[in-house]
Amino acid sequence: MFNFLLGVKKLDQGVLRITGAFVFRHLFVGEKQSVLMDTGYGIADLPKLVETYIDSPLTVINSHYHPDHSGGNLRFKDVHIHPADMPFTGELSIEHLVHTIGMAVMDRSDTRRFVAKTAGKLFRRTHRARTNYTPMPDGTEFDLGDRKLVVRWLPGHTEGSCVLLDPDRHTIYTGDACNTGFWMWTNPKMTLAEYADNLDAFYNDIKDQGYEKLYNCHTPMANKVSFITDFAAFARSIRKGDRAVRIHLPGFPDDPLCIRGRMSLKHMGPMLCFYFESQAAGDAPARAALPGKKLLQLLPPRKEKAE
Repeated sequence: MFNFLLGVKKLDQGVLRITGAFVFRHLFVGEKQSVLMDTGYGIADLPKLVETYIDSPLTVINSHYHPDHSGGNLRFKDVHIHPADMPFTGELSIEHLVHTIGMAVMDRSDTRRFVAKTAGKLFRRTHRARTNYTPMPDGTEFDLGDRKLVVRWLPGHTEGSCVLLDPDRHTIYTGDACNTGFWMWTNPKMTLAEYADNLDAFYNDIKDQGYEKLYNCHTPMANKVSFITDFAAFARSIRKGDRAVRIHLPGFPDDPLCIRGRMSLKHMGPMLCFYFESQAAGDAPARAALPGKKLLQLLPPRKEKAE
């Protein structure tokens, strides 16, 4: 059903990218075992599509527990996920965000109430499924027969975000753990500096292991592995009060969602970071009062007039 919404593209020998709904899933085809990384929104019969490309038992993993990556879990019996992103624990940052924002708008207009309820349903639909979740800690290996895939924990986008290493193909699949349009605001517990430290530690661990390129789940082009440490430098450079787009979300009146970018000729495009201002380094300067109904604001740091 709705499988016309999905497309399949070969990325490498034994590696297929499944496209659709602005998110990529990756299928690693092996002789002994095949691995599907992420399940998308669940709008199509993904198991049926996958079955046409594999002859070995399938293992399904989530790079992290967000609805665009785990919404299709309900169509699979078993899914592997990092313990920090395990559903039903009551500790997931994204669910707390949805609840906080939803509660803040429930007493507003019918349109906003509809948006809040819809966001909640993205999670409840997956919750009601009878999927069995298996913990997938850092270092987990999946033996495909002709090669092995290795899971590495890279927290930032969520507490349990993971990347998948394909040593034989010299490729890293980062999910949303590191990409050109990075969402840090979905994990308010962590600062940008802490995330940058995680990126540098991961890069230093793998930089001499022969990896040549990386793919994420929202950008079609491959990137250089050095993007990891370059984005770390960008994240570490962000300060409270930097010129940025600021969005005042319901439920977070004193902590705007900020969007800051930097062009990178080396990586042939922009680096974007979405973060709560409290996650940036430094002290926030005093700001002018914000108009009550204006959502987006381009606000540079306020400069004091010379006396």
